[in-house]
Amino acid sequence: MAKHIYAFEDIPEGDPSRPPLAALRAMRLIGMALSRTGWQAMSVDRRRAIISAGAAEDVETDELRRLFDGAPIREMKLVPVIPDPPADRIPDSVARAFGPARVISQEFWVGVTNLDRHVLYMLTGNTRLLFRALNEMALRARGKLPLPSFGWTGTLARGELRTTPEMLKLLRMPHFLDGRACILARVAGIRAARWASEILDLHAATPTGPVEVGFSVDTELRPGTVLWQAHVSTLEGQFSPSASVLAVTTSAAALYDIVQRAGERATIENVRLSDEPWAPSDADDEVTIGA
Repeated sequence: MAKHIYAFEDIPEGDPSRPPLAALRAMRLIGMALSRTGWQAMSVDRRRAIISAGAAEDVETDELRRLFDGAPIREMKLVPVIPDPPADRIPDSVARAFGPARVISQEFWVGVTNLDRHVLYMLTGNTRLLFRALNEMALRARGKLPLPSFGWTGTLARGELRTTPEMLKLLRMPHFLDGRACILARVAGIRAARWASEILDLHAATPTGPVEVGFSVDTELRPGTVLWQAHVSTLEGQFSPSASVLAVTTSAAALYDIVQRAGERATIENVRLSDEPWAPSDADDEVTIGA
């Protein structure tokens, strides 16, 4: 099951509480959409079977329709069928999404799986998820496909928590909350993003998908400042600006609370949507963990 669910989706393997991209591919191939409530109404075994079927190289559509027979009718709707993209040609929408400086090769496109190609095709409207998917596919190929040599820049939510350099140093000390103050605040931001559909009325019918919240500290360029960034997507892979801002403000507010309880001053500033590079280091698990 692990190979059918991408790491950046952050979906438990044993009990997938929301449909992963493999399941979304299955739905698109038969022209059907199922709500998150409908997905959760099916047994875990049925959900696993749909994921496996949706990840197959050659999908049997009749078998897929049979697997969805147990889903609540009221939670289903018919949508246009979206087939897999061609295996021998990179679609224009995929090529445009990466931009002129982010070209993927024909060799790369041919070398990945049908699920991988469908996912890249599906995520052309969300360059952050597209970039993360591309990285994961290249790593999975174990050197057979080239890793992207560029970083990602795009629209995300960002904000800053400012305090004293001394307090910032304390936040990272082992004797103060085990040195995990920023990580605890980050978890609060992820939790808020997960509940965006419950908190924001206009998003009640838009469940949250992949959530990425990160922080970075640069004592030379930004003394006493923790930079927060967030990129939150909907279940279907579209960027969610409001949920991203919610994640950033909640993370900053949680860290603000920690600083205040330690008896030091802090401010939250410059919260906004911005086109900028993703700053947290992907190599440092204490700085950012794809969620």
